[in-house]
Amino acid sequence: AANLYNVARSKNPRSRVHLIATYRLGTIYYTLGQYRKASSEFKYLLEKFPRTDLSFDATYNLAASEFQQRNYEVAYETLARLEPGEIEAQGAARASMIYRLTALAATGIRNYSGAIVAYAAQAQLPIGDGHRSKIQSRIDRLLERIESRTELEKLLAAVSEPTTRAHITERLEGLGGSAVAKGGAPVSEEQESFQSGSAGSTADQSHIGVILPLTGRWAPFGKRALDAILLATKKLKDEHRLAFKVFIQDTGSNPLNAASAVDELVYKKKVFAIIGPISWKESVSVAQRAEKLGVVDMLLTLKEGLSAKGKHLFQNGLVARVQLENLVRYCFERGDFRRFAILSPNDSFGRDMAQQFWTLAENNGGKIVAYETYPPNETDFQGYIRSMVGLDRPELRKPEYEAMKAFEEQENAGRRRKITMTLRPVIDFDAIFVPADPKTAAQIAPSLAYLDVVGVPLLGTSEWNNPLLYSRGGKWVEGALFPGGIQPGTQNTRQARFLEDFEKTYGNAADLLAAQAYEAMELLGQAIARTESYNRTDLAQTLAQLKDMPTVLGNVSFDETRVAQRTLPIFKIESRGRITPQ
Repeated sequence: AANLYNVARSKNPRSRVHLIATYRLGTIYYTLGQYRKASSEFKYLLEKFPRTDLSFDATYNLAASEFQQRNYEVAYETLARLEPGEIEAQGAARASMIYRLTALAATGIRNYSGAIVAYAAQAQLPIGDGHRSKIQSRIDRLLERIESRTELEKLLAAVSEPTTRAHITERLEGLGGSAVAKGGAPVSEEQESFQSGSAGSTADQSHIGVILPLTGRWAPFGKRALDAILLATKKLKDEHRLAFKVFIQDTGSNPLNAASAVDELVYKKKVFAIIGPISWKESVSVAQRAEKLGVVDMLLTLKEGLSAKGKHLFQNGLVARVQLENLVRYCFERGDFRRFAILSPNDSFGRDMAQQFWTLAENNGGKIVAYETYPPNETDFQGYIRSMVGLDRPELRKPEYEAMKAFEEQENAGRRRKITMTLRPVIDFDAIFVPADPKTAAQIAPSLAYLDVVGVPLLGTSEWNNPLLYSRGGKWVEGALFPGGIQPGTQNTRQARFLEDFEKTYGNAADLLAAQAYEAMELLGQAIARTESYNRTDLAQTLAQLKDMPTVLGNVSFDETRVAQRTLPIFKIESRGRITPQ
């Protein structure tokens, strides 16, 4: 069977057959106990096809293969790529198996906190009481190995399962310390619930918490966002006489530190609201804790979904849905585009963007006439473009094909040098939506021109607001349209002043993340000024009711899920790479 899959893979280097054959090879090797070969296949699959419907299974199987080779650290790090929501969507039985493997791998590298977090997640699944009791025994044995009070406090903030939290608190007491509520008593679930409604909801209006990665791999992003927040704080004081004290917590680019940062800000600093974090995993931890404690959190993550989970959670990131709503609105109201082709990567991002664009286009009376996907990391796009414009199988265009062949035969009669004719591409669309990064889009554009797919604008995302697109794509990307964010030389006076102030203060240009962080502080400041009480829930209500607040990225309102809605300019790439608002 392995030989058959190897043959199938070699004959189909770019197709889904290649993907499936690789996955099957990995599972065969794993079943045979050839774990090193299994690891190699699953690694190859994830590198060549990083985001497909088999990515989750391949990631888990890679971790299992590494675990069998006693590469516990690699196994644990691999499993950490899986999101909790994805794991639990697999069903209780499989999720339980995944959490158990995570715990065993963590134990293998003596990461007892990581093992406890995984076991606690397993204990929260709908499993039998007998099974849950065994899990709790494992947790208790691991707790005995943790001697650091600081580590236990972080663990307490990271775990939500009640029994485990109670046992962590007992362990803290045994070390001569405890997680403290008012009066110095250990925090119980009942006390924490009480604090969520009192200490967790009433605070100092002038205290703002910031949770960002200021060390570790995401530090450059965290520092840029912090610079923007501090700049906005200064502006609120200088121009609006609104003075705020900012309390900063560094996550260290580690999601385990994020939830404990909320406790520090709420209980010790009495913050009225929080800004951050940026990454999805850190945002999940912070959002869950912030909502439980009843504190407003203005999230900066670009991935949508968290703000819908609680009335204190707001999202100011420029999410895909808002970008596409603005882009599609322009297509129908000003671009006079009605028919579209989509060329997207076959990964979760590409599929999601394609589906959202498709739905919005059809809801506005438009039509998708061609849809092609390519594997992530692809560099040769001609085959996919040929399929999109009817050049891959010209014989299916029978009348045209037969007429062309007859004419070709007639022209070649008596010629020594024969000519070969090809059909023209079928361009029955007004624009092509390409949800790709600037580098990939710059590779796609000349491939379109090479196949005579010209005169049709490319549509992209705010990520295209990058010099790299024109420097690599040249004249082939001229005419491309995308929703905007930051633009030097903008006519938006608020944005122009922000860009000038940021560069003057910090010596470098602001980007979209900086603008969103600046906005978050501005919006909080204005909402706090309108909130008469010292209750955080009242602040959440005020924020939710803001309508068309002017900011550096356009007027902002929050929708029913508390995601920032704004009217964005649509930018066009002109000759020589000039970017102009439409």
